[in-house]
Amino acid sequence: MSNADKFGNMSGKGNANVHHSGLNCLDQKWCHPAAVGGINWHLPGLSNTWFEHVSQTKEEIHENRLATRQYLLETYLDGESDTKKARGTWNFFQAGPCPEEPDAPMVDVCVRIPSDVAEGEKLPVIFDVQGGGWYTGGTYEFFMTAMEAMCKKHHAVVVSFCYRPLVEVDGMQIVNDCHAAYQWMLDNADQIHADTDNIILHGYSAGGFTGLGLVFRLKRYGIKLPKANVIGFAPVDDLCCNLSGNISYWSDESQSFEAFDGDYHRMLMPYYMGEWYADPAAPPELSPNRCTVEDLKDFPPTWLSIAELDSSRDGCLELMSKFHEANVFCDYHVWGGCNHNTCDPSTLLGKEISEEEHRWLHHAITYDLRRPWLNEE
Repeated sequence: MSNADKFGNMSGKGNANVHHSGLNCLDQKWCHPAAVGGINWHLPGLSNTWFEHVSQTKEEIHENRLATRQYLLETYLDGESDTKKARGTWNFFQAGPCPEEPDAPMVDVCVRIPSDVAEGEKLPVIFDVQGGGWYTGGTYEFFMTAMEAMCKKHHAVVVSFCYRPLVEVDGMQIVNDCHAAYQWMLDNADQIHADTDNIILHGYSAGGFTGLGLVFRLKRYGIKLPKANVIGFAPVDDLCCNLSGNISYWSDESQSFEAFDGDYHRMLMPYYMGEWYADPAAPPELSPNRCTVEDLKDFPPTWLSIAELDSSRDGCLELMSKFHEANVFCDYHVWGGCNHNTCDPSTLLGKEISEEEHRWLHHAITYDLRRPWLNEE
């Protein structure tokens, strides 16, 4: 049975069975004026990429992904300026698998290291979990420009990797790939000049969702946690059954969702949650907002960007309220007049969001905001 068959009738454009709920914010009148431009507010035909994705076989998805990755890598390296080449080196490895899935394929890992690092020197390390809806991204080749920028701005080692996409695997297997890459980083810290006492987990969108899930996995295993997390516009729960979950970016013209919204999110969740779909006992390593306050004991300090008109807004605020109750350091910014797409740095507000993210990374690297006294009897 093909993935399209498993998904029912939703493998083609403009499916009438898709529920288009709530407040439609597609019109740019909802958008902050400084955020207008680029691909910021809406991207025509966005969700049709998912329909095209699920219409393929797993073999086709795998082959197309490998070809895309190879093209992106060659294009980036061929076009890299001499200045960037002089600033740092690209290093490629394979990791895994993790104990949860010993027969899983190896995970491709990419490490950016500043060129001026001295022998034996240890640098802060940013562990970057890529976004992209778990299917259009999830590979470091899409984000090497961002990796290079983080390496330069923070004089840090940047570690990223490729996780398997939906619908090739489910969300728990994606977390397994994160687990494998993270453990590899710890095991090979000396080789890549990584200071394991100063690991910052960074994730945007799907990468933030899965990255936070990884932290709960690491807690379960007793593996050394990141010193802090910096997360952007992450859909933190699988249910999205709240007020912001009713925000819609459906377009009758393109017959698609043109920004990530509640319906689009709920459309992906049967794939991501797998056997845990609609199960009240689903663990937080699969869906972070399923955590209890007790689950947040010893959780790393966390910064979180939230978009006012994103379906994940209320789930993020609920999660932050649990951080407050657990007395875990958290800092968050709700960006008014923004949706899930509002990250395009070609706009004034997109640039401001990016600059704030780098400020948070600086604080996460520079300061230790963990609260060990909470565990003192």
